[in-house]
Amino acid sequence: MIKKTLKYIFFSLFLILTLSTVVNERTIFQHIYAQISGFTIPTQILIESYLVKGASSTKKISVDIFKNSIPKMKDSVKASLSAPIKNSPPLEDIPIKDKNQLNKLLNE
Repeated sequence: MIKKTLKYIFFSLFLILTLSTVVNERTIFQHIYAQISGFTIPTQILIESYLVKGASSTKKISVDIFKNSIPKMKDSVKASLSAPIKNSPPLEDIPIKDKNQLNKLLNE
């Protein structure tokens, strides 16, 4: 594991030093970039346009899914069909002794 890590570090340093070597007042990296930039710049623009199109279509799909999840009609019950409000006392009487025991349990 350490051997592979050291090999990777050595290779990275070697590559950086090689590409930063100056030849004819420019680094090797700049010479390579000048040769391949005619291909890489249009490719980069093309990939960027695909990513922008993909992001916008993904956004549109997400908005459509969200709009589809919201119900179009409000769910309500007509007043004539709903149950009347009742303010009547409970059907059974609880003895005072039981009420006191319940209150004691609730307060503990």
